[in-house]
Amino acid sequence: VAHYAGDEAVMSAFKSYIDTCTTLATTMISLNKISDFTPDYYGVVDLHNFNTNEHLQTTTASLSHPHLILGNITSNFRHPNIIDIKMGTQAYEPAAPESKQRREIQKYTKQEEFGLRIVGMRVYDKVTDDYICKGKSFGTSLMTKDQVIGALQMFFCLDGDSSKTVCPSEIDGIMRKLTHIKDWFENSNSEIAFYAGSILIVYEGNATSSTSSERPAVKMIDFAHVCRKQGGDEGYLKG
Repeated sequence: VAHYAGDEAVMSAFKSYIDTCTTLATTMISLNKISDFTPDYYGVVDLHNFNTNEHLQTTTASLSHPHLILGNITSNFRHPNIIDIKMGTQAYEPAAPESKQRREIQKYTKQEEFGLRIVGMRVYDKVTDDYICKGKSFGTSLMTKDQVIGALQMFFCLDGDSSKTVCPSEIDGIMRKLTHIKDWFENSNSEIAFYAGSILIVYEGNATSSTSSERPAVKMIDFAHVCRKQGGDEGYLKG
């Protein structure tokens, strides 16, 4: 009644409600376009009181230490090559304390310039039947673009090492998926920033393996610091 009578306070609240619903609907439609590039979600559990027979929950309200249960995208590969790339020109939220901002910047001073940081990777070596593993210190040691490119060539077995192989079709599949994510950031995302988010890439490390026909996987992960940001996320797109 107050709305139809023209009560200004009610009219303002009603408009705010409509605007919020519209924004939420727009965001859901936008995020749905990249749903294929996020891990399968199965619910949440309390890690400190985890019971394997316990049903997964859909809310964290009653959990003291909630943790997400996500799908394992490496499970169908025989020799999975894996790389975790921290995306964006900054790995902290704008509202983070200055001490946190300094720590994140000091972790890798080239993050802003390159728009990415290699957190870790492993590549299957068919000669030794083992993995070549590179950790965080390797990623933070890459101080030039040529060094970063060299590291990516190592992961994609394009560095001339005959002990590692990759099918051209797998490279093409990964590039198509990365292009889809890039297009979403360019054309569909105008209000979300994925601070400290990563892209996880997995493909079969033994191109001659007859037991794994799994296609390469490209997934966006680590959403703990996602924020609304007008204009989208140019930092992520740069990486």
